[in-house]
Amino acid sequence: MQTLSFLGRGSAFNTEEGNSSAYIKHNDKLLLIDCGESIFERIKRKKLLETCKDITILITHLHSDHVGSLSSLIFYCYYMLNKKVSIIYPSPYALKSLFSIMNNKENMFNLIESNENVRISLGDIEVMPVKVSHSKEMDCYGYFIYYNNKTIYYSGDSNNIEENTLSLFKNGKIDELYQDTCYPDYKGSGHLSISKLSNLIPEDLREKVYCIHIDGNELIESATDLGFNIVAVNNL
Repeated sequence: MQTLSFLGRGSAFNTEEGNSSAYIKHNDKLLLIDCGESIFERIKRKKLLETCKDITILITHLHSDHVGSLSSLIFYCYYMLNKKVSIIYPSPYALKSLFSIMNNKENMFNLIESNENVRISLGDIEVMPVKVSHSKEMDCYGYFIYYNNKTIYYSGDSNNIEENTLSLFKNGKIDELYQDTCYPDYKGSGHLSISKLSNLIPEDLREKVYCIHIDGNELIESATDLGFNIVAVNNL
């Protein structure tokens, strides 16, 4: 059963589905994964921020469909709610450069120190960033999330499943795997095609795999026929 809640599940150009973004709301804590162009508006509509004392955002990479409204979220929390969000992204220099352009001053947010393959405790939740393959121009990360006695893997944008992650999954060490999946299969793609995903994942394990970053109905039909899940988006 899908543990993560989703605000959107679309690829950059599939605007009807909204940008891919997931969250866990536990008591007065919110863990958000990415904040693309459409996400701040959806967060406000659901009133997710007002009831949370601790807001932590995991950033997978800096493409606009993953951070396009992050600046607005930071401003809103700081000025309207008197809250500072905490942000995890293991390449802080690039993130700070982006914030400097957007005029998000360092006193408006907390940047949590993070390193690849090192767990970070967030109270009842632990997270661990891992490097993934997506874009040669920037550092991109997936995240392991340890929550409610489950180990969850969230790929972010990625054209592969790293060898160690795949081994852990096949050996039953990952309960839910959320994977960036696309329909076309072509050389140089930054995303993992459904045909390659089906080659990587045995049929008996596909019920634990959830496709994200959906690019259209062809992918939904193909993935479903092959036994994979398509993430459901919470009603807004």
